[in-house]
Amino acid sequence: MNIENIFRKIEPCINSYLNPLDLVDIINLMDTGEDIFKEKRLSLKISDSSLIPILKRIGYLDFIKQIIEHLNYDADLLPIFTSQVEESMVSLFDKMVRAYKKNVTVFFDESLPAVIIQAPIGINCIIYSIMAEIHNKTINAIEVCLQFKGIGTFPNPKNASPLENFIEEWSYEKILGKRNQIKGRLVC
Repeated sequence: MNIENIFRKIEPCINSYLNPLDLVDIINLMDTGEDIFKEKRLSLKISDSSLIPILKRIGYLDFIKQIIEHLNYDADLLPIFTSQVEESMVSLFDKMVRAYKKNVTVFFDESLPAVIIQAPIGINCIIYSIMAEIHNKTINAIEVCLQFKGIGTFPNPKNASPLENFIEEWSYEKILGKRNQIKGRLVC
């Protein structure tokens, strides 16, 4: 089994991290005259520049792009969103995500070191908290996996959420290979 094969099943979990209060930030930016469609760079720091060649080898940028491209407003989230913002703002959110998520460029900036997400300001407002959390959890899982790679074992805990489990298993599969899996769990 390839971990990407279960990506569609994990999408609702990822979408549940969308925050309706990010729309309030966009409205506040518009009120100040900010052009929310102007391109801007979002920087996701990488703790150690020696990780960049590893991240390139395992297709980390494709992983990030895939997550962004599959972000969607899920109708099941409507009660949560409307408890915090008006339904018209939810519609704006949905249209914005659908229209502009394809205009996102992702690349490494080795001088920082960081992953750069270049997108319209409005999209950056929407995706920043999700992508920062996913990025931090993925980098941490990769660092742990690399730490335990050479000794034939590594931690294999069940995490607090399906998203954390997905990130950890994606990281382990990319570093250690799917040959170390038994029924979707990684073992040595």
